Amino acid sequence: MKITIPPKTTILPNLTSDPVTQISDSDIESAFLNGTLIPVYQPQVPLNDHGKIFSVDACVRIQHPSLGMVMPANFLPRIRQMGLMWDLTKALLKSVEKDWLKWQSQGHELQISVNIDYELLSYATLSRELSDWISQSKLPKKRLMLDICNIESDSFSKEAKAQITRLRMKGFRLALDGLGVRPIEEEALIDLPIDQLKIASGVIKQLEHHSEARDIVRSVQYAGDKLGATVVAVGVESNWVLDWLIRQGCSLGQGFLFGPPLSADAFVHIYLANQVRWQVSPDSDRMTLLVLEDDPQYQVLLLDALADTYNVVIATSIAEAKQLVETHEPKLWVVDIQLPDGSGIEFCKSYLDTHGEDAFGAIFVSGSDNLQDRLDAYSAGGVDFIQKPFPMVDLVSKLGRIARFQDKRQKALAQTDQMRNATLGSMREAAHYGDVVQFLKNLFHQDDELGVANELFRFMKRKNLQCSVQFRSIDSTVSYSQSGGACSPMEINIFELLGKRGRIQDFNQRSLFNDKQVSVLIKNMPDDVEEKGRIRDYMAALIEGLEARFEDMLRRRALDSVSEELNALTQELSESLELAKARNIEILDKATIDLQLSFHLLNLTEEQEAHITQIVETMHASAEESEGAGRIASERVKNISQLLARLSDTGNANSRKSTMEADQDDGCELF
Repeated sequence: MKITIPPKTTILPNLTSDPVTQISDSDIESAFLNGTLIPVYQPQVPLNDHGKIFSVDACVRIQHPSLGMVMPANFLPRIRQMGLMWDLTKALLKSVEKDWLKWQSQGHELQISVNIDYELLSYATLSRELSDWISQSKLPKKRLMLDICNIESDSFSKEAKAQITRLRMKGFRLALDGLGVRPIEEEALIDLPIDQLKIASGVIKQLEHHSEARDIVRSVQYAGDKLGATVVAVGVESNWVLDWLIRQGCSLGQGFLFGPPLSADAFVHIYLANQVRWQVSPDSDRMTLLVLEDDPQYQVLLLDALADTYNVVIATSIAEAKQLVETHEPKLWVVDIQLPDGSGIEFCKSYLDTHGEDAFGAIFVSGSDNLQDRLDAYSAGGVDFIQKPFPMVDLVSKLGRIARFQDKRQKALAQTDQMRNATLGSMREAAHYGDVVQFLKNLFHQDDELGVANELFRFMKRKNLQCSVQFRSIDSTVSYSQSGGACSPMEINIFELLGKRGRIQDFNQRSLFNDKQVSVLIKNMPDDVEEKGRIRDYMAALIEGLEARFEDMLRRRALDSVSEELNALTQELSESLELAKARNIEILDKATIDLQLSFHLLNLTEEQEAHITQIVETMHASAEESEGAGRIASERVKNISQLLARLSDTGNANSRKSTMEADQDDGCELF
């Protein structure tokens, strides 16, 4: 599936900063020589727990003797023209290492993000020089995130992709920064081993007032879910934006709502030492990885590639794997489908049946690739699937994504279990028919995809069913999982493969229910034939209700978009009319005066002068009539715009009121 980020090629207004006066080349050279390139740090926080510091974003300033602290917009363009971006990166890394070691001595081991300009990816020696630097540095590689920024094209060159791959193979964690300002095809991202997708601050600052910005965030979030990358919102400045991002499933954020960029010492005082207000995320232990592979060559390759990141245990048979699983309890598995003593899929499925779906996350490896293998792998706990032979960087990247997905899923499952235990008794008392009617009633009180998904998840909890749902439109595709918030890459793959193959698709214990723009995947269909038939019956009504509500939401968004455009058009038309009126009056007045002053030179009769004067007056009257017609047209456009706004506001107000009442009745939220 091809998704554009953003889905429209039009760039949002005011995404770039105002023009600034750059400092001189000599000032820049002095900053390098005198060490006045100063790093500043801004916290990156979990949006649903924004009193905790997850990471730190490092940026650079120049301490100028007369201008004071100079912002990057004043000097970065010139540094790029001078060919000093690599020198700037090395200087920043050196300062970051010094500050990080100081924080470590105070008991704080933070992850730090440092920008790598996109143009540096064309340097053939970049990965080698960075690797040499990190090997001599005391800053651990796992604590450094390289943010690839200033991406100026809609796709990545072969050279850039190769450089990114080399950096990932050398163990560096990578992020793409500034997404949303320029269109980037998801296909350009699919093969990149990326850990984070960072949405540009200009987009985040437009969320409250521009629907296009909201579409961009939804698209990036969907791409992050599909790629297994964490999405970071940069530039969060209001509680409205914070709440909206949380509802979309965005994980991390930074911005002035949480705190400004500060010098290293001030960062310690305001953030790290302020334990009443802030907590620092503890260091996470390396996850244990089980490799179930009987090919000795692949065993060696996997051990070499993964040993620095994971505690790797290798089994050559199912019998050995059973022993290793009991002793090490690995949460990540790499499993070959064909093994000497049986099927890797059947082994995983039997373990899944006894230990539950949160026991592990697996990548299945196979020499063949067909739809049935993928479906069987998903049913056996597979989170992703890869075909031999494969580039090792693909596996490394996929495992990193699955590790993050496993962590997110286990946290969400813990919260869901707690809520389920508290409400299970009351939910069982609800009548089957009443649940369906109430669901359809509540459904049309939701404003967005996440609200609709939450309503579906409430209904499914009452039936002891687990599901995922996907909404598809021309501009974006979003998917939500009841068990983990974000769908796994394998679930998204199932939606893409089976979403257009018919109304109902059954495979193993799963059933996929499709409409034109909405699909629902039920993951634990009962074995009882009669109960399964009842579920299929009411799902026929539910999927139609979901489809109708989603179409209504898309229509209202279209109304909002038209209303915004008409408002802008009304303003432009009014300004144009006023300008034209002033110009016409000026021209006619000047012509009248010049003509009257010239009468004595033309030697005209009184009748001729009166006739010419009458012509001029007629011209004045015609101009006034044109202006009046223009004002009438402007008022008509304005009235239409106001009517559309009232229609949209009425629908939104009713939805918000009904949603509030429904939330009060239900008493819980899944996300």
